[in-house]
Amino acid sequence: MKLGLRLGRTPLVMAVVVMLAGACGSDSPEAARGTTAPKEKPTEPQELRPVSVQFDWIADSQYTPALLAEERGYFADEGLEPSFTEGGGAVSAAQIVGTGRADIGIGTLDEVPLAIQEGMDVKAVAIIEPVSPSAVIVPADSKIRKPEDLNGKTIGTLAGAASGILFEPFLQAVGVDPSSVEKVNVPFPSQVPLLLEGKFDGITGFTRAQGAIAEVTGADVRMFLYSDHGIEFVSTGIYTRTEVIEEDPELVAGVVRAVLRGLKDMIADPGAGVTVGARDYPAHYENMEYAELHAEMFTQFVEDQSSSRGLGYQEVEVWEKTVELLKTHFGVEDPLPAEEYYTNEFIPDLE
Repeated sequence: MKLGLRLGRTPLVMAVVVMLAGACGSDSPEAARGTTAPKEKPTEPQELRPVSVQFDWIADSQYTPALLAEERGYFADEGLEPSFTEGGGAVSAAQIVGTGRADIGIGTLDEVPLAIQEGMDVKAVAIIEPVSPSAVIVPADSKIRKPEDLNGKTIGTLAGAASGILFEPFLQAVGVDPSSVEKVNVPFPSQVPLLLEGKFDGITGFTRAQGAIAEVTGADVRMFLYSDHGIEFVSTGIYTRTEVIEEDPELVAGVVRAVLRGLKDMIADPGAGVTVGARDYPAHYENMEYAELHAEMFTQFVEDQSSSRGLGYQEVEVWEKTVELLKTHFGVEDPLPAEEYYTNEFIPDLE
C-alpha cells in the first residue's frame, strides 16, 4: 500500500474533521454503537427471501460492497432481499445478531470472540478487510522515518480504539520500550488537527480514516502499518449465528457470495461503491473527495492483504494472532482455539 501521502492547512483540517467525525466512525471494538431504521427496498419482480443485515457502523467503504451487491442484483441472484441497518450505539452488531435481532452482521470480526465470551453463539463466515489498517501516522517532514524512531516521542491516541490498544504491542514488535513513549488520549475529531499543528509527534489511527482526512486537507504524512510488523488483527467481515449456519446454509452462502461479488467489483472500480453509498446515505458523503479517497485506500488495502486463496478467505495465522491479542489486551480471559471462531466453508470461487 502506498503510504506517502499528500497533505497541510490546519484551519481546513478542523473543518473537514468536524464534518467527517460522524462519518468516519471509530476503530474501537468497544466504541459506541446504535442503530438507524433500515431503508425500505423496492419490490422485486420475483419473490425473494428477506435477510436482515446489521452493520456495526455507518455505511462507509467497508460496507458498501454489500450495497453495491444489492444494486447490481447479486442478492437477487441468490433469491435474497436484504435490509441494511447501520450501527453506532451501545450495543454491538454481534450482540444484535447473537440475540436473533438480525440474520447477518458485517463488522470487525474481533466482535465474534467478545460476543462468544458474553454467551452468544456466533461465527465469522468471511472476511472483507483481512487485517486492521491500524497505523502510526506522522508528518512526512518528521524526523520519525522508521518505527524505531518513536522512542521518546509523544503520540496522540484514541482511548478504547483498536489502534490505540494495539499501539503498545506494535512498539514492542519494533523494539521500542512502550514506557519511553508518552501517550495522550485525544478525541477522534482533534487527532489530525493537533498533529498538523505540531502538538504531537504522531497519532494512532486507520490509514483510510485519519490518514485520508489528512490527505484531503493537503498535508503530507508517513504511515507505519501495524500489520507490516506482525501485529495482524482481523478487521471487517461477515458473521452470523451458528444456528443459522446449521439450519439455513443456503442463506449464509448466498449472502457471502453476493457481498464478495460486490467487493470484487468495488476493487475494480472503487467509485462504484462511492456512487451507491452517496445515493443511499447522502449524509455520510458530504465530502466526496474524502469518500473517494477512503474507498480507494480501502480497496487497495483489501487487494494487497487478501489471501492468495481468494477474497473472503480467513487465514488461521491471522486469527491466532488476533486471539492472542484479544487475550492479552482486550480482556478475553479464556479464549477458544482460533478455528472455533470462523469457518471458510462458504467462501466461493469468484474466478
